[in-house]
Amino acid sequence: MPLPAVHITTQCFPPSIGGIENLMHGIASALARLGYPVTVYADSHPDAPRFSPAVNSGDYEIRRFGGLKPVRRWLKARAVQKAAVSGSILIADTWKSLEFINPSVVEAKILCLAMAMEFPSEPSARKADRIRKTLAIADLLLPISSYTQGRAAPFCPPDLSVELFHPGFTPPKQLDDDRASELANVPENARPALFTISRIESRKGHDLVLAALPQLRESWPNLHYFVAGSGPDQARLERIVEHTNLKSAVTFLGRVSEEQKAAWLQQSDLFVMPTRTEGESVEGFGLVYLEAASMGLTSIAGNDSGAQDAVLHRETGLLCDSSSVEELTASISAVLGDADLRQQLESAARSRVEAEFMWPAAIQRLTQWF
Repeated sequence: MPLPAVHITTQCFPPSIGGIENLMHGIASALARLGYPVTVYADSHPDAPRFSPAVNSGDYEIRRFGGLKPVRRWLKARAVQKAAVSGSILIADTWKSLEFINPSVVEAKILCLAMAMEFPSEPSARKADRIRKTLAIADLLLPISSYTQGRAAPFCPPDLSVELFHPGFTPPKQLDDDRASELANVPENARPALFTISRIESRKGHDLVLAALPQLRESWPNLHYFVAGSGPDQARLERIVEHTNLKSAVTFLGRVSEEQKAAWLQQSDLFVMPTRTEGESVEGFGLVYLEAASMGLTSIAGNDSGAQDAVLHRETGLLCDSSSVEELTASISAVLGDADLRQQLESAARSRVEAEFMWPAAIQRLTQWF
């Protein structure tokens, strides 16, 4: 019996950069490897002509839509409606990609992913109504974390089926020691090495790590914090470093390549990203914690976001109150100061990732709902 055609409609897809982009590309690629006929309906991008042949390799089709946002959403919806016939599967990255779909002409089974930020905590009556009406056309809602499920709950129609779907990911490629050392040259007088890679924005908690450094360096005088990425909060963080005399303890690496990211994850001693919720800016899951775990690196994460599903407290890492410098300091100290605990967490984190989050396992969880 032939596999059903799968149509993926998304506002977030490479070559745009981000966690949702990586997730949607991963779903498309994993389904195509299993033999599903896959078509992705994505927004246009200046680098799309160079990107598509590099990742596509004939495994699945990518259709791009440009123009002003309302126009491209309408065009994309029209194309999806024509293709999503009975017996096929339609997957949306969020409810926003379903809003222009006319359910009376789509006979496909509709699966809608839920990330977190698309569900406002204090929506206007009009916005809440838009979300509820759109979700009503879905057959199944798939929040990527328990936290996301909670944010989505107020908007779910009573008869909408909801199932938790932890995302899959593609781990960074392990490098040999010489290559890793070449790309991430951590000086001997910069240990232990704390590492964060993310978009540099306030909710990622870089400032909490900076606030913890003075006390941590009382126990580990050479402790160093390496920050990879770029973003709107970097200038503020650099001012904090300047005003608190932390220049010798902090290095901003800027944007790094995938190979450099792998090297820094291999060479660092602890991954630290105490994410917090700031208004509507939230961490729906946190794939980067899985990337760290795949390299045998344990993580310290914040406890008020989807990171709670990515990092299991005292099993694969530690969760802390992301508003408390004292608690973050204690968590980092607990891991750095106890070699047995650190090894236990690193081993469990890697084992969990390999068993549950690699694409072969993750895509089987998704296809059970087809």
